[in-house]
Amino acid sequence: QIVLRNEIRETLEEVITFCKHKDDILLGEWGLNDFLKGNTSIGVNFYGESGTGKSISAEAVANALGLKVIRADYSAMVDSKWGDTEKNLTALFQKAEATGSVIILNEADGLLSKRTDSSSTASNMNEVKSHLLTLVDRSNVIIFYTTNLFENFDKAFFRRILYHVNFPMPNHDEMVSLLKFHIGGPKFLKDPSNFSYDTIADMCVGTLAGGDIKNLSLRLCVKMVANKIPVLTNDNVKQEIDIYIKSLNDSKGVRVVPESDV
Repeated sequence: QIVLRNEIRETLEEVITFCKHKDDILLGEWGLNDFLKGNTSIGVNFYGESGTGKSISAEAVANALGLKVIRADYSAMVDSKWGDTEKNLTALFQKAEATGSVIILNEADGLLSKRTDSSSTASNMNEVKSHLLTLVDRSNVIIFYTTNLFENFDKAFFRRILYHVNFPMPNHDEMVSLLKFHIGGPKFLKDPSNFSYDTIADMCVGTLAGGDIKNLSLRLCVKMVANKIPVLTNDNVKQEIDIYIKSLNDSKGVRVVPESDV
């Protein structure tokens, strides 16, 4: 059910293969344990714009492996009290190992960013990052990192991550698939005569991601339930897209000049 490009899907299949066979083949028969010391966590980094399917893909891989998921957001891990962030991270890894669960660490750039030495706060975070590096080296867990700011990663973390997978914004064909998945049912398209997936996709490509299409479909559903629009057409969907994009631009501090002012 996830709309992915073939190369991304193939990489995820490689991740699944590695996780399934790490102990019985790769570390045994293949002899890779000669240079892998102690426990070996498996790090996978999903990076790209918000809403492009990073977290849901991590959950899909965990599901394919038959493993439970522990989701951890950066904001939930960090504590203002000295040493408490390290305790939270230790507890996270211990729980994952005890339950055989996969860790999905969202907003990972907050913890994996480049270390600095400019302030006491930076020094504290450097200690947190060093502690996380130790946990990664000594644990035997699967960790999915998701981030919008891959460029901020510290090189020490980069080398401890086996796969780095870029999740781009959807192209036209992928956008059509997303639209069909979210608003493809008969309740939405009671009369498709004035509706075109290709036309709607053209309005969305380059600006909206899968998460945005999900939100857009919910907004359209509410309008149909409230009888504000009887049936989807290119015009009324475009109206909702324009409203959504304006809000999206406002959130980014982008000013869109009205056509009348151009």
